[in-house]
Amino acid sequence: MEQSILDGCAAYPKQEIARVITDLLPRALTLYLVEQIQPDGRPILASQLPKDARRELIRLMKEMPLTIQAIRPLAEATITRGGVSLDEIESTTMQSKLCPGLFFAGEVINADGPCGGYNLQIAWSTGALAGKQAGQWSKNHIS
Repeated sequence: MEQSILDGCAAYPKQEIARVITDLLPRALTLYLVEQIQPDGRPILASQLPKDARRELIRLMKEMPLTIQAIRPLAEATITRGGVSLDEIESTTMQSKLCPGLFFAGEVINADGPCGGYNLQIAWSTGALAGKQAGQWSKNHIS
């Protein structure tokens, strides 16, 4: 996190620090955090961010307690757990161990990872493998 802030300050030295760190956090939160390190309200340019203020900003970013006010409905979720057990899938082909000729990919599989693209990667990788293997299987088993 500190390196991201340093890189942002170096890339945009004439920007206010709140604008520089909006790539890391929502704008409203960045304004609040900057207010905590600069209570008089004067803007801080990225090139003028003192080391102690940068450290305090990072401390606040890491340690600020947040309270969940509400959750979004499950229907809006981008991923949910569940699906076909990995124990029932041949990992080298994505074919069902229970039903030959049935291949699985993506969110139908009980596999998930942290946000940030891991679930997309699971979908792409298993989809590519399952598609390739299903094509090969069909050549050998369907006349």
